[in-house]
Amino acid sequence: MVVNIDTGHLYITNEPFASITGDTLDDTSYTVVKIERLKIDDNFNNTVPQFNISVSPSSSDTSPPETNLIGLKNIKNVISVQGYLATDSTDSAYEKKQKLLFLAGNGGCVEHSLA
Repeated sequence: MVVNIDTGHLYITNEPFASITGDTLDDTSYTVVKIERLKIDDNFNNTVPQFNISVSPSSSDTSPPETNLIGLKNIKNVISVQGYLATDSTDSAYEKKQKLLFLAGNGGCVEHSLA
């Protein structure tokens, strides 16, 4: 069976991203969970702190010499989703919850369609 992607909702699936085309998902061969979206926030935090590290004046273009150090472990991209799992003609909300837990444990890609 093919699932039509409705605008404004979030879909989580283990279908390979490269095989997703158009506005449909294949739930015959893959697990698909639709989340009725209330709110989606995407927060990206990439701060570049300044550290006082000694740099010789001859190797710097600024006065006083400056050094920027990027802490790669400090980059955060947090996506928060508020929504609900609704019972429909295919699955109950409980069955969707079980599928969602399966995808969380086994990996899955996220597809969303926002208006």
